[in-house]
Amino acid sequence: MKNSRFATSSGRFSDAEAFYFMVTSLSALSACLRKVGVVIFIATMVNVAILVASVTDIIYAGKSEAASSFGRAVFLIINFIVFTLLMLSLGFFDISRKKGDVFFQDVSNAFQDLESMHAPDDNRLPLTTLVRARIELRRFSLVADPPLVRGRLGLLIYALANIVVILESAALARF
Repeated sequence: MKNSRFATSSGRFSDAEAFYFMVTSLSALSACLRKVGVVIFIATMVNVAILVASVTDIIYAGKSEAASSFGRAVFLIINFIVFTLLMLSLGFFDISRKKGDVFFQDVSNAFQDLESMHAPDDNRLPLTTLVRARIELRRFSLVADPPLVRGRLGLLIYALANIVVILESAALARF
């Protein structure tokens, strides 16, 4: 067996296997972030819809004040459940993004090392693996921020917006 940079020896990962593992992990984290980002957006829209429904209920309250009060209480409970789900999703998104940042840096560094190496043709990674690595790096950079609110403060903006909505809903429930 040749002693090359990509050869496996003694059951350890070769550089090529480690690179492929990092790219695959980054791909999985990108898919996870995309799904959690959609959950965050939908939960925020549900919270806003519940707030609008509460305001509409107050404006167009019928003759039965008890039924209206019960409806606002139900809205508030649903709002708190959605808010809790949203906060858990924000935390999970942040943790997953930090893991993804580590893989992103590792894949970027390994990719630069692989491009700068002048290895013989039999020791190079297949072109499809290198192209996939570039695609996964770009995909992660697109999903690393929550939807509609770009930048590192996107999660904070979602959290603050939902805190305001939940406080408004709680205040409206007293009417």
